[in-house]
Amino acid sequence: MPRRPRGDTPGKCVYNIRRYKELRFQEKRRSHLVLACETGYNESFAQRSPGRAYAWAQGQRQVHDKVTNIPLEGGGYSLSADHCAGLAPVWRLDDFVIGPENRQLLAAVESILRGESSLGQPTVFYGPSGCGKSHLARVLVQLWRQRRNRRSARYVTGPDFARHLAEAIDTKSTDEFRHSYRRLGLLVLDDVHLLQGRVPAQEELARTLDAVIESGGSAVLTASVAPERLDKLVSHLQSRLVGGLAIGLALPGWEARRAILEALATRRSMLLADEVLDALATAVRGSAAALAGALARLELAAHIDGQPPTVHTVQRVIKARPELPRPSIAEIALAAAKYFSLRLRDLRGPSRRQAIVTARDVAMYLARTMSQAPLDQIGRYFARRDHTTVAHACRKTERLLATDPLVRSAVDHLRERLERQHLGCQEPPCCP
Repeated sequence: MPRRPRGDTPGKCVYNIRRYKELRFQEKRRSHLVLACETGYNESFAQRSPGRAYAWAQGQRQVHDKVTNIPLEGGGYSLSADHCAGLAPVWRLDDFVIGPENRQLLAAVESILRGESSLGQPTVFYGPSGCGKSHLARVLVQLWRQRRNRRSARYVTGPDFARHLAEAIDTKSTDEFRHSYRRLGLLVLDDVHLLQGRVPAQEELARTLDAVIESGGSAVLTASVAPERLDKLVSHLQSRLVGGLAIGLALPGWEARRAILEALATRRSMLLADEVLDALATAVRGSAAALAGALARLELAAHIDGQPPTVHTVQRVIKARPELPRPSIAEIALAAAKYFSLRLRDLRGPSRRQAIVTARDVAMYLARTMSQAPLDQIGRYFARRDHTTVAHACRKTERLLATDPLVRSAVDHLRERLERQHLGCQEPPCCP
């Protein structure tokens, strides 16, 4: 909060007081927007009416300092053979674990299951690979069938939707295809970004979304990036997604990782002390699959030692993993420039445009956390900036990771892309 200034002269004092009030108003407006967008209010509506958005958010907001689960009645849900292939049943979770970093999901899920459209339609969940988008999509379908069996629900992936449409066109059964989708009470389409470049499927999806929503149903889609970044979708489909409720999913935080590990250990009949769970949740960062792999290695080490795992066992198992080569500052800056659709010289240059500043701050933050380069070296790469400027950018980005889903999504995607690049894996076509 800016301090109230005092002027040397009456005229100057009046000017400073007006400026002080203006700054307070702007800061209050920004805080209202952040709170509203955190709790799921449509960002474009919040920009036009922040006061109304803030009032709505105050009534909707629930603070979840601890981990929350979306439980499934009846002991879990079943997956088809395609989804279960290669996955040991002992590692499957019956609940979708929600940590503080994803607490806005609760209000969105409850709104979908109640069939309400006040938060915006369609709902788009986006985030990097491993954050649980597909798991959440299947959980929603199962919960809908349990609570609202009056109207049917369907889960389909983007490629399967395109394939079903192609088969319907070949067999001249497009009427049956459209009837099977447009009468649904809940349509969940996973990986909509994989429809990029498939124009007929995109056109059909846009009409299907309109039909489902107009008939009182709900539509949920998942994507790897925010709807604004799905540039290869046809314009009217992208505008429908942008105009709905877009919620960014983050990779599990410490609380969620610990809850996932505890559930996995229970399913595996492993007895782990609290300090062991704490150490493992701190050491392993990533998706539930990464946590399952770490827990499997810990179980193997405990079996070889012939005694229950300890914190020392966790440290030994994690240290035994080969360390990935660190990306350079230049590689990080190039990836950030591509992600934000900027020229590299603009990212490194002196421009103070907000979009470039945000991208530059993200690049500096990733350079500091991934390359472990010193602050002065990072500053020299970015137009010979001072090390204090780099430190400020890192602190600012850390704060935005907790409040801004777009920044969180950008950091997660860039981190995943750079790690994939250094593992020698080919990038998926969905990456911007």
